[in-house]
Amino acid sequence: MLIESLLIIMQQQGHYTCTARITEIDELRTWFYVKCPKCGKRAYPEKDRFVCLDDDIEEEEPIFMYCLNAKITDNTDSTEVVFYNEALNDIVKGSCRDMVINLGNRNPKVFPDNNFNKGGTKATAHRCEK
Repeated sequence: MLIESLLIIMQQQGHYTCTARITEIDELRTWFYVKCPKCGKRAYPEKDRFVCLDDDIEEEEPIFMYCLNAKITDNTDSTEVVFYNEALNDIVKGSCRDMVINLGNRNPKVFPDNNFNKGGTKATAHRCEK
């Protein structure tokens, strides 16, 4: 399906499904961020913990969220997309917290490449517009 055709389908039907391969990851952008469990704003690393500029989150566990900028390609074209938490949980079969804390991938600029094969990882995107 042509990627340009998706806009027409969205206007007519309000939704579409696109199956493509993740062929490139934007290494200039971070693949996760941390948000404050109290106010939902971004939390920042400070030594061995994360801090929120508005709240003291030392007592609570910060929330790790995927936000991966990538290029997807199907048999007709390529486009740049952003995969957020729910989509990337399904693709890598694990939570962002597990990737960062349990597996030790703490550098937000380096996405663990063992999660994608060299031919591109298959991704199915569902989009609904109201």
